[in-house]
Amino acid sequence: MIKKMCNTKIDIIKMILIILVLFMPTHRMLFDAVLPWKYDNLWRDMLLILGIVIVLAINKGIYLGRHGINIILMWIVCGIYLFFSDRFVLAANLARTYLIPTLIYFIVINIRKDEKFIGILEKIFVYTAVILAIFGMVQAFILGEGFLIALGYEANGEYLASNSFYISHFFGRQRVTSTFAAPNICGLYFGMVIIVLIYRIKNYKYGVVLLGIMLFGLATTFSRSAMLGTAFALLVVFFMRNISKIILKRSTTIKLVIIVSLAVVTFFGINYMLDGLITDMLKSSVMSVVKSTDPSANKHMEDLVVPIKTIIQNPLGLGFGNNGPMVLEYYKDANLVESSIYLLMYDFGIIGALIFLLPYVRSIFRFLISMYRKFTQKFDNVIADKQREYEKIPAGLAILLMVVSLLLPSLQSFEILFVFYLFLAISEIRETIDSERR
Repeated sequence: MIKKMCNTKIDIIKMILIILVLFMPTHRMLFDAVLPWKYDNLWRDMLLILGIVIVLAINKGIYLGRHGINIILMWIVCGIYLFFSDRFVLAANLARTYLIPTLIYFIVINIRKDEKFIGILEKIFVYTAVILAIFGMVQAFILGEGFLIALGYEANGEYLASNSFYISHFFGRQRVTSTFAAPNICGLYFGMVIIVLIYRIKNYKYGVVLLGIMLFGLATTFSRSAMLGTAFALLVVFFMRNISKIILKRSTTIKLVIIVSLAVVTFFGINYMLDGLITDMLKSSVMSVVKSTDPSANKHMEDLVVPIKTIIQNPLGLGFGNNGPMVLEYYKDANLVESSIYLLMYDFGIIGALIFLLPYVRSIFRFLISMYRKFTQKFDNVIADKQREYEKIPAGLAILLMVVSLLLPSLQSFEILFVFYLFLAISEIRETIDSERR
């Protein structure tokens, strides 16, 4: 009877995970625009909390895993700053965005080590993203912004209210946003999917086609930070590690040629159907950065330097609930900064921010250490190879997020944090299953 009850609870957790992975990226469109009831905004929180409660009921406790202590410290830091905040309610909502997504880590590493289910969950994540990429391109280039306005997105006449939906010098031509709140968040999400897919592509029958769709989806968001971060992450984690294979192994070279060729053909084919719109927009986007005529890009560069003085003068932060774009919606005196890393320092001070950034830094260093052990022959090569294999996705995602976080306040996005901690847990489980087999 007890075993049967445990199995039922585990099935409930699996269903919760599937729902979260399926509907998390659609939250802005479905639960903010289509269903504008204010309490449905909490469905993600309720499912994650329910999952933790069930885990505690099954295990009579909780396994902390590799990053558990760090996450608990994040909760403690956030709790302390929340207690002293002069805008408690708003700060509590920010704390929810920073912390609730981390619960997915504990849920995944505490369910039974079911490799088959983990694989299914990953494929749901990838296939959902591919569908959203296709939908996003159809919406932006065929249906137009009128479709989003009809669903309930804020409008200014016949255009979307926020200028972020449009690329500079092409107002009225929408960037791909899919179901997300903004094109930059959409681009970052697509970049994360690309990293997962490219490292696991052998597990997908039409992986090259899926990758081509995601690459094109990323390009049409015109999110320069997401494209830069994705490219840099792939360079560091994939190409640097496999450079000899890329050069010497014929099958790898052929795959790369196919991927690049498919991406190029797809890109120019759709660009032709849109009368050269995409190449014109990309050219304008790049040249405006080179010529320093893009106010957005100039602000990004300025905010890499100017806030440093403020942070040094206020090492404990500027007050939780007083900073960032989410606060600006309610208070005009919000302290704004483009970088998520600096925004964390505004919210939690220098030490608090470092605690929040540690999971990203640790993921990168674990991968680099495994590479060092491989090259110096100071560790069992089989174990080092396995560790590096499982650390590729967390390290790639961490590099992407760190690069983008230098330029955008992306760490105040529930969906993005959810994906990072989800794959932090998935990679840890896969490594644990493999080590137990050995």
